[in-house]
Amino acid sequence: MLVGGESATTPLDTALVYDVNEDVMIDLGRGLDKGARTMLTANWVADQGYIYIAGGFSDVGRNAPSNAIDVYDVNSLTFVPKSATEGLNLQVARGGHTSTGLDGSMVFLAGGYGAGGAPLGSIELIHQYYQEVTDPATGATRGELVIDVAATPDGKVPGMSAARAGVKAVTLDSGMALVVGGVGGSETVRGLELYNPPVP
Repeated sequence: MLVGGESATTPLDTALVYDVNEDVMIDLGRGLDKGARTMLTANWVADQGYIYIAGGFSDVGRNAPSNAIDVYDVNSLTFVPKSATEGLNLQVARGGHTSTGLDGSMVFLAGGYGAGGAPLGSIELIHQYYQEVTDPATGATRGELVIDVAATPDGKVPGMSAARAGVKAVTLDSGMALVVGGVGGSETVRGLELYNPPVP
């Protein structure tokens, strides 16, 4: 999927999908529900088949970071309606951040630029899971998909040891996220950091 970005004068809200079998790009024919953004991230989470499109800037001057999250359903080839994701937002508006998938049910996001253009040291997790719901009328139980934005089960958001933007995160075989490089203010951040995600 290719989504967002910018022209010379404005951020884009377009989304395209590459069909590897036909070797063609397919225009999805609609924009991001939560607005045009540049320097955002998009990650596929295998458990539900969702792509989470998070953060970015709503202007090409990089002055307006966004906390928006759009969700694309790979199985139905459609965006999840805005009405279903209205309350789904990052805790901290950010653009120029990094993200990577963890354990098939989470997206790890780190750093970037926040309000006022300052590099961020915070991290966040988009975590999807099923919880058991009981119908009071029938007593029948079913699994209901829940999507939370936090960094630990108790909702606290830990931080990196150094604020950084233009950073890169990758998922290791161990399941941890490795954060590398970036810029903190006017200096390059050379340190590496590891994030060990909570057990789902």
